[in-house]
Formats: sequence, C-alpha cells, structure tokens
Amino acid sequence: RRSVELLLRLGMVVKNAQGEYSLASRFITTGEQWHSIAIRTFQKETIRLAAEAIERIPKEERDISTMTVSLSPESFAEVRERLKHFRRMLFEVAEKEQHADGAYQINLQLFPISKRIPGDGGV
Repeated sequence: RRSVELLLRLGMVVKNAQGEYSLASRFITTGEQWHSIAIRTFQKETIRLAAEAIERIPKEERDISTMTVSLSPESFAEVRERLKHFRRMLFEVAEKEQHADGAYQINLQLFPISKRIPGDGGV
C-alpha cells in the first residue's frame, strides 16, 4: 500500500473513478541527468522492494543476482557506460512489447563497498 501511495504522489500511476490504478505512462525513466529528491526517494523505495522480494516472491518468478568485483577508476567508468547501454537495450525491449501482462522492477546498482586502496592497483 505504501508503494502504491508513493507511485501516486510521484505521478507514476493514476486512479480512475472506479478506484482502479493504471500507469500514468507506459515507460518510466529518470533519464541520464536527474537531481530530484522525489527520484531519490523512489529509488530508495525500489531498493527496499527488491530486498523484500527475496523473501516474498518465489525464486522462479524473480531474478536477483549480486557481484563484488575489484575495479580501477577506468574500469568503473567502463562498467558504468555499459550499464547505461544495457538500460537503453532494456528500454527498447519494453518499447516493442505488445502483450505485457504485468509490471516488473529492474534495479541496477554499482557502488563502492571499500575505500580506495593506494598503490599499483594490483589485487
């Protein structure tokens, strides 16, 4: 219920006179540049929903994976760029969809989990 309320507040879903919800737009994206606190709030909420999905949704109905890797600043930039291209590809798949029967959340996250280690970069 809190998630639906958040989507309503963000204008991502609308409620009709019969009390039914629908997407305000078939496609939702922040684009490449954003600075809105609302987007930050939405992203935090989707991350929370992903954590809940591990317990709530059967494994056969979800795909959640994790990786921990060592990267240089250059490799980080390359991974970030590849993620951007991957998001575009996923958007193209969704754009072509003609028979959607559900909504899915896709979260991609890349963030440091350690401090930078000075030195030659060897791991």
